[in-house]
Amino acid sequence: MSVSALFTVVVDFRGGSYVGQFNRETPKEALEAWAASLRKEKSVPGASGRLARAVEQNLAQADGLPVPLEGLANAWFASATVGGDMASIHIVRTER
Repeated sequence: MSVSALFTVVVDFRGGSYVGQFNRETPKEALEAWAASLRKEKSVPGASGRLARAVEQNLAQADGLPVPLEGLANAWFASATVGGDMASIHIVRTER
């Protein structure tokens, strides 16, 4: 059985930064949890549902997402596009 870790998800989208922390086993699970929380909390004005859906679709369609950042430990990257605007998503395994 895997042990959960604390992951920090940092999303830059349309000039705003959105941050969440989740206890999950993998960075992909942390990103899935962020998308679910985005639907619930609606923290991205005017785009929460569409951004959550774009992230979920990317995770379902692409193997290996999020991608490990070369040369860094415990850091990953993913992205999603909504209405021509790209969301840059960084996931970092965080010490407690």
